[in-house]
Amino acid sequence: MRSTQAFLHRYTIVNSTVTIAPLASYAANFTVPTNESSASLTIYISSSQPVFVYVVNSSELTSLMRSGGAPSLLYEPNVTSLRVTQGLPGPGSYSIVIMNKAALSTVKVTVVAYIEAKRTPS
Repeated sequence: MRSTQAFLHRYTIVNSTVTIAPLASYAANFTVPTNESSASLTIYISSSQPVFVYVVNSSELTSLMRSGGAPSLLYEPNVTSLRVTQGLPGPGSYSIVIMNKAALSTVKVTVVAYIEAKRTPS
């Protein structure tokens, strides 16, 4: 008899330092699979200058990139240091977007993000 008990699964989305040009953005895309539930996203950010941090689903990403508006999952303006854990509504495609809204300054950002979710064996 196979066990269908869920277990906690943790995986890294991004762990790097990026340079973002003036009025540009960086995105880390990720997917929460259908066999995972109760997913939470943890993000650590350290930035040389203020940046705007968003977490959006795939349908909100296009709108965000066009208008620069705040999405519904997570919005943190003017961040130089951030540690946040955010629950995700369920399986699907998401993006962590970091925007440099400064017109003249390049910014260096260290970002670490990971997901923890209950995974049901298939």
